[in-house]
Parts: sequence; C-alpha cells; structure tokens
Amino acid sequence: TMNNNDDFHVLRTENEQQLQPYPQDVFTSCYYRYSDNNLLKPNQKRSMVVWKPTNGMISLRNLRPCRIIQRDPMTNFTSSNNQVSSHIYTVIVMNRPGLKESERIPKGHVHVVSHVPRNAIVFSEKVYTSDQHLPDAFRKEIGWGF
Repeated sequence: TMNNNDDFHVLRTENEQQLQPYPQDVFTSCYYRYSDNNLLKPNQKRSMVVWKPTNGMISLRNLRPCRIIQRDPMTNFTSSNNQVSSHIYTVIVMNRPGLKESERIPKGHVHVVSHVPRNAIVFSEKVYTSDQHLPDAFRKEIGWGF
C-alpha cells in the first residue's frame, strides 16, 4: 500500500498535487481529535491550532480526511515507529461520517492544524474503489466441506 511505500514518505501539498496527483482512489487522512481543541467563538469562520499528541490519538476513531496545505522542514524528530521524519505538515481537517457531535467541525468552518507529524497522516481508500468492488472481480464460493 501507499502507507508502506518509501516513495510517499514525504507528502505532497495540495499545490504539488495539481502537477503530480496521487491516484484517484486515495485521499489523505489525519489522526486528530477535534474535541481537544474546540475553542471556537460564535461566528468564527477559521481557526488554527497546533497538533498535540495525546494518549490514544493514533486510533481509527480519530482518523478523518485532511488536505495538506503546507510542508515544513523539521529536525531531530523520531516518530513512534523510530522512522526519522524530516517534515511537519499544516493541514485542513474535515469531518467524516459517523463522528460524535463533540468531534464535528461546524459547517462552513475551516479548521487548520499545524505541526502535524508524518506518522499522523495516512492514505485512505475512497469508498467502493478497492479491487473487491470491480464488476468482473473473481469470486469463488468458499465451502466448509461438511
């Protein structure tokens, strides 16, 4: 998968993806907990916070779509899997279906998160785009032999 491919260790920003896009069946997702940073004032249309690792952050329940808008060099950082990362990212975080109300970013609001480490960003497959959904995919009934 793209998540285990060294060719994608450095992620492309939205502007770079205009010239060199990722495959159409994937998008970037970030591990992020909005309820940790929900400090919105009424009628606020944009907010910016710094990504902070918290206990349990890298969990599927905290995975949500994000758009990479900036990449900055970083030094002396080792991620949790001991891979040295050379960049941090600024992203726009979005909602996904099924989020609790406390985790939902208000409609029309742009929520920007800076200092996101590479290990907190993964590639996700768009719904119904994996090979199992091909119309002529090979399918064989599995018998139990009873």
